[in-house]
Amino acid sequence: MEDILAQQLSDYEDLTLNLESLLDGLSESTNINFENDKKKNRDQLEDFKQILQSNKDAFKENAHKKDWAPVQEFRNAIKLQPHHFDSIEYPNVVEKVWQKVWEQLKNYEGMESFGLEQFFRIEKNDIYPDLPLTIRQKVSSMYTMLNYIGYRPDLGLRSDRGFRKAIHDQGHASIASGLDILFTCDDRMAAKCRAIYEYLGVGTKVVHMKRK
Repeated sequence: MEDILAQQLSDYEDLTLNLESLLDGLSESTNINFENDKKKNRDQLEDFKQILQSNKDAFKENAHKKDWAPVQEFRNAIKLQPHHFDSIEYPNVVEKVWQKVWEQLKNYEGMESFGLEQFFRIEKNDIYPDLPLTIRQKVSSMYTMLNYIGYRPDLGLRSDRGFRKAIHDQGHASIASGLDILFTCDDRMAAKCRAIYEYLGVGTKVVHMKRK
């Protein structure tokens, strides 16, 4: 687990450095100052470090427990399993998923004002309340939540290989939100990305490439 988190941090740091290099090049060719944009990228990196540390702490606290399965515990808590979402099709996937979740949550005390964006953790920036969440941050959060609740979930989340793949896919989904096209051979990833991009108004086209 620690190796996975370390690799995630390394990848994000490389991405931040590459973006800064691109902005420096643009600044030289256009005489436009991009220091504010560079600062935002560095702030996002610090946010990411805190999130990774939180995940690392949670893993250390629970990893010794036999048969620890946080994803299944979460699904059991909201009384929903992947098969409950099988009938949901594009468009308006996120809203349809939320309706099923809300049917389970609405009777709990204190949930009266709980909404879709709170559930998907895209309503506000919990780490820096004065800063809005970026599209990439929202995509990452929504991808994780769709996986957790069981909408076209990635397979093998309890295995090291499956968990690594899910983390990588989440990162690819986030980065692709700033691109024109996302190509993937994974129909589950494609479904989640289409749902998320549609809800957030992201223009990235998702192309599912079927293997021969």
